[in-house]
Amino acid sequence: MQAPSRLSVAYLASLLLLILLGMGCKNQYLVGYMDTETFAARCKWRHTLDYDYKPRFPEYVDSLRALPDSFSATIVLGTWCNDSRKWVRRFFALRQAMPLREVEIVAVDTTKRDERGYYQRYNYDSIPVFIFRREAEIGRIYVKPVRPRRSIERDIYRIVKPGGTH
Repeated sequence: MQAPSRLSVAYLASLLLLILLGMGCKNQYLVGYMDTETFAARCKWRHTLDYDYKPRFPEYVDSLRALPDSFSATIVLGTWCNDSRKWVRRFFALRQAMPLREVEIVAVDTTKRDERGYYQRYNYDSIPVFIFRREAEIGRIYVKPVRPRRSIERDIYRIVKPGGTH
């Protein structure tokens, strides 16, 4: 009987690792609609949702606190997406400073589609997308805040301030 070659052993080991990782990743993606509490409880990166984010522009955080009108937000995200992890965590760190009525989380898989048709309704190709509303939509942040000096607190304030534009 011939001993297996190093190549075939490495191949089998790689194949076994992929199978094991695939089994462990079954529940990696959150998909569905949830409020912030449900999302925080179910999300694998929940322990970092309230991390110690130091805003670049604390004056915008103060301005968010002083807003006269509340607003709602819908966040379309992928728990598998690096940009979602980065910017949604920062949004969560700022949420106490904002007069939010409600936050709806729409977690999507890698196709970015969902069963309620948000993809068609909100027309997004990239995630995360933060959609801000009062009675109707007032603005969005696609993927990450705009340049220069990306700042989610600055972009949120520019959208939701009275007469705001992005």
